[in-house]
Amino acid sequence: TQSTWGKHFKMWLRQVSSRAALPKRVWGHNHPHNKYYEEWAYRRDNLYEEFKFDAKTIRGIAIWVIGVPGLIWWGFKEERKHTVARQKVQRQLALEAEEANSS
Repeated sequence: TQSTWGKHFKMWLRQVSSRAALPKRVWGHNHPHNKYYEEWAYRRDNLYEEFKFDAKTIRGIAIWVIGVPGLIWWGFKEERKHTVARQKVQRQLALEAEEANSS
């Protein structure tokens, strides 16, 4: 038998060692001895059933995914256009004022 300290040390060592990244025995739902294994395996093998979208849904998602960023981009573009026009006008006014001052 081992001391509690020894056991804990071994556990810690397994956690920090690189080989523990892929443990040899995993007793989760993916283990054949687990009572939920068959259910889990069925769901794993039939995942595509849960994520079946009809054409309408796909079209809707596509419209949102493309449309919303598109509208945002369009808004910024329009805003920029007006900003540039305003800057142009202001530059022209500044030039005219400078000419009036110099004369």
